[in-house]
Amino acid sequence: MMKIKALLSCVLLGVPAYLSASSSCCTNQKKESGCDVFCKPTFVPRSQGVASYRGWLGTAIRYVSHESDKTATGMDVSFEYNQNFDREELGSYFSFNSKTCNSFIVGPNGVSDTDIRNEDLGLARDFKSRITLCPQIKNVVIEPRLFGYLDCLCEGMWGLLSAPITWTQWDLNCCEDILVPGGTTFPTNLMGPSNNGDPPVGARSALTALSGTSTFGDKTKGLQHCKIICCEEDKAGVADLTLRLGYELLRDDKGKGMLHVYLLAVAPTGHEPCGDHMFQPRIGNKRWQIGAGMFGRVEVWNDADWTVQLFGDFEVSHLFKHRECRCFDFRDLGCGSRYLLLKEYMAPVNSMTVSYNNRLVNAVDVFATSIKSDFDWQLEGLFGAQLNHDHWSATLAYNIWARAEETFDCKSACLCNCSNSLDRKEYGVKGKANARSTNNYAPDSTIKKAGSEVDLNLQPSQLINENNLFNKLDFCSGAAPRAVSHSIVGNVRHAWPDRDHPLVLSFGGKVEFGRNNTALDTWGLWLNAGVSFD
Repeated sequence: MMKIKALLSCVLLGVPAYLSASSSCCTNQKKESGCDVFCKPTFVPRSQGVASYRGWLGTAIRYVSHESDKTATGMDVSFEYNQNFDREELGSYFSFNSKTCNSFIVGPNGVSDTDIRNEDLGLARDFKSRITLCPQIKNVVIEPRLFGYLDCLCEGMWGLLSAPITWTQWDLNCCEDILVPGGTTFPTNLMGPSNNGDPPVGARSALTALSGTSTFGDKTKGLQHCKIICCEEDKAGVADLTLRLGYELLRDDKGKGMLHVYLLAVAPTGHEPCGDHMFQPRIGNKRWQIGAGMFGRVEVWNDADWTVQLFGDFEVSHLFKHRECRCFDFRDLGCGSRYLLLKEYMAPVNSMTVSYNNRLVNAVDVFATSIKSDFDWQLEGLFGAQLNHDHWSATLAYNIWARAEETFDCKSACLCNCSNSLDRKEYGVKGKANARSTNNYAPDSTIKKAGSEVDLNLQPSQLINENNLFNKLDFCSGAAPRAVSHSIVGNVRHAWPDRDHPLVLSFGGKVEFGRNNTALDTWGLWLNAGVSFD
């Protein structure tokens, strides 16, 4: 018994100090004051399948405990609903301003409170609006689990297969307050030719422009990637088909304590976004995973038919590489530079001279990048106390989840169109330069303020082309940061052990608090039902 308590104490109190060195080309995660992480183009939440509380607090404790000869095999199913709260904090993760948190300004060039230049989106030069983001994520999970002791292979060995069937709905929930509507046309040649007077602006609303539905001048296609779309989108699928193979390492003869160890493998059965807009639903991690864990329980108090048990479950896994289409800012041009308006140049065959190709694009239209990434580690722990009386039990537990920062394999980078060839095209940041009637471009422009113009004929070396593209992209800007969350979990369970096939029914809930805006604040409720077989 002393060995069991010692081992269980290690599980309950030990927190891994595993901070592996990154092999990624992204070597520094941004640490910002104000509203934690900001200006991110994609969000990677905790997978709907990573929820040990659903199984262990419902019926799996009964199975793994091997409480009677009738618990050799069993199956159960969980029904859970959860959604995030404190949506302003999640909105700040995407915002282009670290101080105004979940809102940002689209406005005139160089003005102190401008976060995105209006012209880069095809809006009038004097247009100004404030956009606010309050994203919401809802999940409905139906998770069947099948458990069985595998004594025929090895005495004390068991397997647990889970398949969390998930419906998820994501809503960016954005709104726009137009402060200055601005004009309806651009000056001659600024954005393209002027056939019948000055050319019209592309949109009268920043959200319209960011949704990819507007064109203007020489920009003949709307935004192609990383769009900001404010309506609901839902997906359904299986999040992380998981198999655990365990072994009963220690067990007290009186049934007052035990320790199990197990291996886990996860198949990538989920759904990942295609990258065409910023807030798209994710189901599971969509990655192969492998890991290990341990589960222990010990009785610490017994008074007639009342008992108290302490338990802990802890597992660590590695998330393998997976390719995904992402948007990135430019390394030297800062937050939001993925939306910079570019002039497209082209060199004729057998010529070293480039000239304007009568086409404008936003950077994400051309440079959305397909790249492999992995997460060095992910851990989850569940530690708590369970009060038992007759066939009733009540549980209070603490759940921790944490995941390493995302690391990219930059050698795997290619354009999302599966080609690294730009067909002799090169691109220069437009800034305030005219699209037509000049060869000027502004390579040091940011999304807030246009830079100095240079003559293409004198300084062609600062154009972006297929030879220097991936050296100019800031892969850190698109990486999912390290994330940690802490949850308080409660559960009530009732068992009917005297039936031919014993039944278990439980009901529980949790409140989860993300450590800053890289992990969700959520609440959830679930119902578990299970049956055991001889």
